Amino acid sequence: MTERVARIAREMRGVLGRNNVASTASLERPEIELRPDMTLAAERGISTAAIGKTVRIATTGDFDAQRARPDLDDRQICLRVRLANPDLERVSSVFGLRLKGRDGLVPLGSVASVSVGSGPAEIARRHRKRFVTVSADLGATALGEALKSVRALPSVRALPADVALLQDGDADTMAELSSGFLFAMATGVLCVYLLLGPAIQ
Repeated sequence: MTERVARIAREMRGVLGRNNVASTASLERPEIELRPDMTLAAERGISTAAIGKTVRIATTGDFDAQRARPDLDDRQICLRVRLANPDLERVSSVFGLRLKGRDGLVPLGSVASVSVGSGPAEIARRHRKRFVTVSADLGATALGEALKSVRALPSVRALPADVALLQDGDADTMAELSSGFLFAMATGVLCVYLLLGPAIQ
């Protein structure tokens, strides 16, 4: 997804010029990448669910419903246990997490590779489908001409069937105005025909 959006943005710069073409997919943040070795994990009786749960609790804490909530005299405290922020910056801290295996505790690093990478800062969804926004300042270019140029880009024409190009912002407003104008014209012609048709006959 990120590579495809970057290609579209690059081609848009070639068509529209350097008019502040930007995409939300380019906003990334550091993240810990974990790739389990399924063969080694199975040999030691460790499931992917156990790996995921251990890493989730260590990095972000457990789900709210499963956290300890000790009662004090006048309030209830919600406890969240996880690694400290400085520890999260070191791969070795995650590498040494212990997993419950068939024959005892097993270090996470022995059944998975752990590294620091980057990923999207935010994953936005619309109607349960992920979407990425690509925007540009058109300057003196007409909106209709710009949309036509974008739809003709090779990367846009080669989008797979499960990826759609949606209009937003000024383009969406223009589409709504166009459809509304056509509907109003059709309704006006129909009303004129209904009023003048009997008179002409």
